[in-house]
Amino acid sequence: MISTTMIERVLTKSEDWVTVEPDGRDKQITARLWGKGLTLRGQVPGSAIAAPRQFCAKAGQFPISRIDARHGAFGIIPDEPDGALGRRSLDGLSFRSKPCSYGCPGMPRQRSA
Repeated sequence: MISTTMIERVLTKSEDWVTVEPDGRDKQITARLWGKGLTLRGQVPGSAIAAPRQFCAKAGQFPISRIDARHGAFGIIPDEPDGALGRRSLDGLSFRSKPCSYGCPGMPRQRSA
């Protein structure tokens, strides 16, 4: 039997936006196409970033590209680029609970008591 779960029961939109400091150096992430996950784009001076605010990525979040989601541009952030910045077109989603009781792929199920 197949059961469905509303996406908002599993994920919540992250509102972790930061103001880019022109004097600092920031790591940036990008969502690769065709399900290849997220990668560290590079480290750039804050003065080279045009947008005044960017999404601050945290390990374990699930960012998805608003522009290229249909082409598989999404993934789970590993530990390495924690704190990296993402463009405004990258929506950060956080898992509501861990372990996942909804049968999320790649996450352990919560055991019943």
